[in-house]
Amino acid sequence: MLQVILYIKNKLHYLTVVFILFVFFILNQKDKIVSQKTNTFQIFTSIKSAKKSIISLYKDSLFLQKWETTNEAYRQFDLTGSLLTNEKLNLSLRLNNKIANDTISFLAINIIFNNKVYTLGENQFDLLKVSSNTRKIIRNGQIQIIINNPNEDAFIQLENPSTWETENIKLWKTAYISVLFLLFVLLIIFLNPSKKSIYMSIGTTIISLFLFNYFGEEIDVSIKVNNDYTIKGLAIYYNNNSPTFDEAHSTNLDYISNNFDGQVESNNSNYFRIDFPNAGANLSDFNVKYNLGLLGKRWNLDKVKPCYLVGNNIDLVENKLLLKGQDSYITIGSTYFINTIKLVYFIRKTIWLFFGLIVFAFCLILNKKINHLKITDFILFVFFSTTIIIQALFFLVNGHRSVLESEKRLTTSFPKKDTISIRKYTIQLENYLNDQLQGQNKFTAINNKLRYSLFSELSTNKLVHFGKDGWLFDISGKAKMVYENKNPYTITELKQITSLLQNRNNWLKKLGIKYYVIFPLMPHHFYNEYVGKRLFKFNKETQLHQVVTYLKNNSDIDIIDINTSMEIAKKTSHKDLYYKVDTHWNYYGAYVAYKAIINHIQKDFKNLKNPIPDAEINWNILYNEEGDLARLVSLNHDLFRKDYFPSNVNINNAQKTISKNDLGYLMSGPILTYQSYDTLAPKMLMFRDSYANNLIPYFSWQFSKHTYVWSTLFYPKIILSEKPDIVITEMMESTISELLKENPPLYDVKK
Repeated sequence: MLQVILYIKNKLHYLTVVFILFVFFILNQKDKIVSQKTNTFQIFTSIKSAKKSIISLYKDSLFLQKWETTNEAYRQFDLTGSLLTNEKLNLSLRLNNKIANDTISFLAINIIFNNKVYTLGENQFDLLKVSSNTRKIIRNGQIQIIINNPNEDAFIQLENPSTWETENIKLWKTAYISVLFLLFVLLIIFLNPSKKSIYMSIGTTIISLFLFNYFGEEIDVSIKVNNDYTIKGLAIYYNNNSPTFDEAHSTNLDYISNNFDGQVESNNSNYFRIDFPNAGANLSDFNVKYNLGLLGKRWNLDKVKPCYLVGNNIDLVENKLLLKGQDSYITIGSTYFINTIKLVYFIRKTIWLFFGLIVFAFCLILNKKINHLKITDFILFVFFSTTIIIQALFFLVNGHRSVLESEKRLTTSFPKKDTISIRKYTIQLENYLNDQLQGQNKFTAINNKLRYSLFSELSTNKLVHFGKDGWLFDISGKAKMVYENKNPYTITELKQITSLLQNRNNWLKKLGIKYYVIFPLMPHHFYNEYVGKRLFKFNKETQLHQVVTYLKNNSDIDIIDINTSMEIAKKTSHKDLYYKVDTHWNYYGAYVAYKAIINHIQKDFKNLKNPIPDAEINWNILYNEEGDLARLVSLNHDLFRKDYFPSNVNINNAQKTISKNDLGYLMSGPILTYQSYDTLAPKMLMFRDSYANNLIPYFSWQFSKHTYVWSTLFYPKIILSEKPDIVITEMMESTISELLKENPPLYDVKK
């Protein structure tokens, strides 16, 4: 007994391995994602009826929402609501149908409640209670409701969802951590190291954990889609805490293929939606893969039971998915998918604990072989050697990075050896590996921050020019070329631009539509005094001045002059009109442009209200990390974007609608439509770029309906569909050359 006590006493230093687990828990808690608020709920499901029916949602006896089903396809319905504290969730669906024996079919029935998603799984179908005048039929993994008496409302009770299938990976998390920690302990027992060896190994491992956690935060998620038949493009939307999606969190894959690979932002996105722009596509052997390198899961949706599927304008025929209508999409949001996604993401997010085990084992073994090294030399040697090994392991647990966020560019593709020389292959392979390097954005940020703190600029940067007084200017793409203006427009090019705009104007005149053109200045020209001498203008006359002068002398194009008003505001106001660390004008600059636009249009449209007066706007100063130029050089945490955010009841008060780009046109985003309450005001449609983003909130006060198409091209089909009174082309100065491109043909219109 005494020998056992002495043995345990001599081995107590083994317990110091607990510090590794303690550090893991500290690091794992520091960035927990704040999810949905408590006492809120969201229901989302897909319903189809043999005949058109009305589905009403109630909470207890309180009416919440009414939907109309269709007999052509399943439609997705969702609603978010709130509860009183400690109130039970008691939902019901009322089915109002005038036809006897009508069949109403459900795909997955999901409820998100108190941060958890609940799905009525196949084993919980008996929990669904229906009224006496209905029959419940379970067929091929889905629920169908048949209404016996059309003169009576039918009810479906959705109470007590806590008994449904729910997301629960706590047991898996516990098992994962416990197994890894047990391996730490077994390593010590098996190798029987000295106290010095254990302390050195634990210290090195803890240092490694901090570093691996820091550089391993960038998690590159890929959503891979595969189909037997060719699909004409798709869009992938993603969100963390609910299946409510917006265009800000999406990736468009606008090409024709049966294989798509979309990159998702490095965050814990649990919900995904796959939108299909072409109706009628055959989804045969349709696969979706959540991919993190070797980690991931592939689902064949033909094999997934209907009680776990959600979608809109889709149908099931012999368990095959079909697309119906123009707004077809599939939502990945039931527990069947969520549990796997959360588990895979958790393992990847904490993979550095496994890597720490590798470092720990390496340290213990190395100590046995070379115990003559100093502690500092030992830690440095282990750190650098294991970092190389861990980088290789990170390649195995990351999705393919197709976009480099720190530089806003596509990554270098993997080289094909049979198409290029050995030298070019080696260079391209090196660039590919650098772009895929784990923590690449972190390394860039550290390097740039160090150089900026020492020199206040990054003089060799190819994307951003550091001007005077903290001003940053875009020198990527066409911006530098337009500013330097080595090659002004030729007479032939000016004639081509004029002809294109004049043809648009003539075509719109036949339709009784007024056409305007707006050209915002680049910040390089508006704040030229801050550019500095390292950017040189070869021609004093700008390309914009060339174009405007030629248009005024050779066409009747109505150009709205916003720049004169902005120059006056620059001299008389203490506010900046452009962001210092962003390529765009700010909300105040957009406001000045907005007033000039409305004052000009009022000459033709007398019923257009006056612009919102400056005196009635409360300008709140806000700072954020959203400056796109600061982000390009990974300094957005140091160089904040200053904005003057406008507050007024008439700003941004229109109802917004997002329409998918299902017309096959080249656009940079979805079509946005805003409907206001002033039905007597004119309707406006704008072909625009990103400069319009800060204009949109003000136009809610002016137009009954305003629609925005993010494209430099001109699409007559959209104009004929929207029937606006006004069409505006808004093009920032550096994009004017896009007018030299061929446009879709204009339809013949009779006078």
